[in-house]
Amino acid sequence: MTNKEIRFYILSVYLLCTVLSGLADDPHEWPDNYPVQLVSVGWHDTYDTLFVPQPEGWLGADAAHSIVLDEHRTLWLFGDTFLGKTEDGIRRSQGPHINNCIAIEDRSETIPGRIEYHWRMEGDSQMAFFPPQPDMPGKYYWPTSGLIAADRLLLFCFAMDANELTWWVAGTVMIAIDNYTETPDSWTCRYYDLGVGTSSFGIHSAMMLWEDYIYFLGYQDVSAGRAAILARAPEKLFAQQPDSNLIQYWSKGLFKERWRKDHEDPVPLFLPGITESDIHYIEEWDLFLATTYDPMQPDIYLTTARLLTGPWTEPVLIYSNPEHVTMTYAARPHPALSDQINELIISYVTSPASLDLSTEGLDSYRPRFLRVILARSGE
Repeated sequence: MTNKEIRFYILSVYLLCTVLSGLADDPHEWPDNYPVQLVSVGWHDTYDTLFVPQPEGWLGADAAHSIVLDEHRTLWLFGDTFLGKTEDGIRRSQGPHINNCIAIEDRSETIPGRIEYHWRMEGDSQMAFFPPQPDMPGKYYWPTSGLIAADRLLLFCFAMDANELTWWVAGTVMIAIDNYTETPDSWTCRYYDLGVGTSSFGIHSAMMLWEDYIYFLGYQDVSAGRAAILARAPEKLFAQQPDSNLIQYWSKGLFKERWRKDHEDPVPLFLPGITESDIHYIEEWDLFLATTYDPMQPDIYLTTARLLTGPWTEPVLIYSNPEHVTMTYAARPHPALSDQINELIISYVTSPASLDLSTEGLDSYRPRFLRVILARSGE
């Protein structure tokens, strides 16, 4: 990958993640009446070793969204990915840069499981696992979230367009896979243009199934800044026949908030809205939690709600990245990885400080994992 390409990549990540407004006036303070209190935060010693650069092959990537496929397998989605070689703890040989890849974690014997990465090969060339499609928006795809709905694996991608001067989000491409129980090289992928999504509006920062609906946590630029917004679509119908006309947006109304088919006046759930997060629901506490961040700052924040529609609490600080130089982003919880009620497992990515990855340590530009322990207020 040339320096020009790396600069373009770093600029792309920055612009996609950038927020237009700050957080609460003093988000470092946890109010006494906050629904949860922070007990501890530190490295997750088990999962933090999962994605280290390989001696030859996968050197690092961002996004890192996890989807449990079955009892023994977890799918991991990655965006921009670097391939090459490591020697003596240094990424010595920087090979091709591809826009996406996946990994399958086999948990049948150990936790964390054995990782197997997948990308396409065209002759001797390594290529993105999900290639751009004719009659679809975008020159390449960044898969950032997904779930299993109505027995289909649904993956949601930023469809990215670019020229020599700039780049932009051209739309949202959904990939549906029916035979996801087979090995990825055998998957039959069906691509759908959802007809939504721009650089200032998107729906797939996070998602979850809830009461027969797929709920989408997205972002939209509003007068107050970039806000988190909420959308939904009926699970079974949308999974089988993806159509933007099935999507409803939680919106302001004359007398009360309501679901509408357009996103012209969305309810801002919290600020800043971001492109990558996830929703963690603690059933025993009847509480939803999500992460947010300003990628140009080292801090990762938590927000909570009793209902998906809100109100969501003012974000509070849970971690400051000590290795932050340019960006800390893709901070997202992984609900399926937690084995305690009060535990959050959160991954994030530190962007490289240098355009030459051989000058970087092996902990930049790869998912790092935190273990966050919470307590309910008053306990």
